[in-house]
This record gives sequence, structure tokens and C-alpha cells, in this order.
Amino acid sequence: MSFRLIAKGLFLLVFIGIFMPVCCDLNGLQLIDSGYVDSTGTFAIIAIFVSSILGLLIGVLLLLKKSVPVIIDWIVTVFCFLCTVIAFYIAGFVNDNIDYFQSGVYMILAGAILVMIVQIISGVKKET
Repeated sequence: MSFRLIAKGLFLLVFIGIFMPVCCDLNGLQLIDSGYVDSTGTFAIIAIFVSSILGLLIGVLLLLKKSVPVIIDWIVTVFCFLCTVIAFYIAGFVNDNIDYFQSGVYMILAGAILVMIVQIISGVKKET
């Protein structure tokens, strides 16, 4: 199994993390409607959700032996990672309404970091 495919499988951690309690006993999608996060945080959470789905879809295409350009992997991976940083650092720690993070945040962070690390390994090994 290639590192590229493993990286796409790790998007499952990010996807699952969105549905776990993120903050204030709300999951990521409920948090959007709660009013606890500003527009930047709302955009970032939606972008994390969408990029995790895209990463999983790319993984399915790779499993089906379809050709997916590597640049798309990098765009989705970097976008997910940056949106995770925006959502839980910039929007999360600055916003006074969010007092604590719950397990979903840590699952999303771990997933995004692991996806980025494995994607870098895949790039260094020059897998296609």
C-alpha cells in the first residue's frame, strides 16, 4: 500500500472528528449553527469537512486504480491543514466564547497532522 493511499485514508480521522464533540458539547456541524464561532471559524469548519470528504473520495479513486494528479492531493491536504489551523487556533483561541476543546478537536488535529506528514513522505518517495 502506498503512502499516498494511506494519507487519503487518514482523512477518515478528520471526517470522524467533525462529528465528535468539538466544543461546548457540540459537534463541528452543530457548532456552526450555535453562534459560538465567528464567520472565519464557520468557513474553516465547513472547509475542513469538505476537504476531508474530497480526500476520502480521492482515496476511493486511487483504490479503483483511477489516475488522480498528485497536485490535487497536495491542494486538498494543504487546504485541510490550513483550515484546521485557522479553525482551532485563530478562530478558536481568540474567540472568547469558546472555553475548552473536546475530543473532536484533537481527532481533527491529529488527522490533519498525520495526513500532512504522510503526504510529505509520499512526495519524498515520489510515489504516483
